[in-house]
Amino acid sequence: MACAWASCNEFLVEDARASQTLDNFYKTEADAQVAVNAIYAFLYPQYTGGYDDMPWAMLEMITGRWKNVSQWPETGYYYTLSNTAGSLYIRTYWSSCYQGIECANLVLDKVPAIRFKEEKKKQSLLGEARFLRAYYYYLLANIFGDVPLKLTSTPDLPTTGCGRKPPLRKFTKRQLSRI
Repeated sequence: MACAWASCNEFLVEDARASQTLDNFYKTEADAQVAVNAIYAFLYPQYTGGYDDMPWAMLEMITGRWKNVSQWPETGYYYTLSNTAGSLYIRTYWSSCYQGIECANLVLDKVPAIRFKEEKKKQSLLGEARFLRAYYYYLLANIFGDVPLKLTSTPDLPTTGCGRKPPLRKFTKRQLSRI
C-alpha cells in the first residue's frame, strides 16, 4: 500500500534529446547547413497538385492556351475565371512561400550566434538564406503584387500580427545588395 502513495515526478520528467526544438537546435555548423537546406523544401509544393494540375499552372489556365484533360473541379474554376482566394492552388502557393520565408527568417535570426570554423562559411549560408527569402517574395509578388513583408521569425503566433506591405522594389534592392 505504501508504494501506491509514492510520487513518480522524477519518472515523468523527460529528456527530449530525440526531438529538435529551437532550444536544442541551431548549435553547430551542421545544424546551420541543415536549416538552410530545409528552406528549399517549400519550393516544391507549388509544382504539385491534384491529378495533373498544379498550382504553378493557374496563371496559364486563364489565358485559354492551357490544354488540360483533368477532371478535377479546381481546374474549371480557373478556366471560367471563378476561382477565389480560397482556391487550393492559391492557398498552396501563398502558404508554401510564407513557410519558406519563415524558415529563412529562422536561419537569419539563429545562425549568427553559431560559432563557425570559417566566417566565410557562415556568411555564405546567411547569403543563401537571404537569397531564398527574396526569391520567395519574388514568387509571391509575381502573383499577388505587394505582399506582407516578414523579416524576422515568428516566435509566438498569437501575439504577432500580419506583416506590413512596404514597396517590394525597395526590399528587393536591399536584399540583392546584401548577397
